[in-house]
Amino acid sequence: MARRYGKFRKRRFRKFKRRPMRRLKRRYRRTRRPKTTSSIVCLSYETAWQPQSVSDPTKHYAFSFAPYESHAFREYKTVYSHYRILKAKMYLAVQYPDNAFQNVTNYLVVGSRPFAPVAEPIQSYPSGDWVPMAKEAELRQSRWQKMHYPNTTTQLVTIGFYPYTMVATLGPAELAKDGFFQRIWEGKKWTPFTWAWNPDNVSNSDSIGVKYYGPYVVRNYANINKVPGTPTINVQVKYWCQFKGQR
Repeated sequence: MARRYGKFRKRRFRKFKRRPMRRLKRRYRRTRRPKTTSSIVCLSYETAWQPQSVSDPTKHYAFSFAPYESHAFREYKTVYSHYRILKAKMYLAVQYPDNAFQNVTNYLVVGSRPFAPVAEPIQSYPSGDWVPMAKEAELRQSRWQKMHYPNTTTQLVTIGFYPYTMVATLGPAELAKDGFFQRIWEGKKWTPFTWAWNPDNVSNSDSIGVKYYGPYVVRNYANINKVPGTPTINVQVKYWCQFKGQR
């Protein structure tokens, strides 16, 4: 088509080049400190646990373990200042002497967390009874309960849980009164290493460290005449923890 007189042809492209723009915002460079949080570490140790009271077999203790009982856990204190426990598992050794009733004996597992925060204030400090004993009738009426059977191959009962501990305060309360008010401290929170391992150099005195709690376990016997009423169970505790804060 002929072009009109005095009219210029329109350019399809711009005559000047577009200034390149930054795809990302200008950031100031800064030196980053090295990461002081460790990767997730799995530790384990073996202990003995008696889930029932000797004086009253109908009352049950909540499972508890102390991380400082593992020598590998104490070694991390020389490098790190804080720790946290993400989850834990307990492996119950449930072998019978003759294996006659092993496959038909089951284990009722009830979480102890609902029983811990409603306990009455304790009268002594420190104390191992911060999570109270629970009667078997109360555990069987609990909302959250699960039945476990031994593994036919490993002869173990595996129970997973999220550990927690208890912290206490002296008040505010009336003066000259004995009482410590306690509440739950989750194991997944960062905790100072001084809580978990505080070696005592005084003679005739044991070192102290915080304990973590797990569930209640009620053993349902297949034949009460063949198994002792208050057995002691060997438990292997495996817990996953993480450390941070270089010393």
